[in-house]
Amino acid sequence: MAGDNDAFFDRIRRVVERCESNHTCVPQTAELPTRVLDLGVGPETPSTVVLVETKGRTGRYIALSHCWGGSLTLKTTNDNYSDHLLGIPIDYLTPKYRDAVRLTKLLGQRYLWIDSLCIIQGNTADWACEASRMAGV
Repeated sequence: MAGDNDAFFDRIRRVVERCESNHTCVPQTAELPTRVLDLGVGPETPSTVVLVETKGRTGRYIALSHCWGGSLTLKTTNDNYSDHLLGIPIDYLTPKYRDAVRLTKLLGQRYLWIDSLCIIQGNTADWACEASRMAGV
C-alpha cells in the first residue's frame, strides 16, 4: 500500500487522535483478549508478527473481525498454533491483514486481534470460549 492509502491512513490517525483527546469514554487500557498478535514496538511495520497468550494482561489493541467467505489461506489451527507463537512472517499475511498491521502501527498500537488468527480454528472448545467474548473484543 502506498500513495493514496497514506492520505487515508493519516486521516484515520487524526480522527482517532481527536476522539481520544475529546472523549473521556475512550479507555486507555483494557484487558487484552486471550490471544493477540504482537507487532512489536516502534512505528515500523514488522517483518514478523507473533501470536501471544495474554494471560489477563491489560493494554490497548486494534481488532479486525470480518466475513471470511470461502476458505482462509492463513488461520491458526491446532496444527500450526505452536508455530504462530514463534512468529508469522508478514509476507504470509493476506493483503487485508497486512493493511491491518500497518494501520495498527500507524495508530501507535502494539497489539492487533484478528479473529481467524487469534481464535484457534477447528477447535470447538476454543471457538466456544472465544466466541462468547467477541462482543467485548
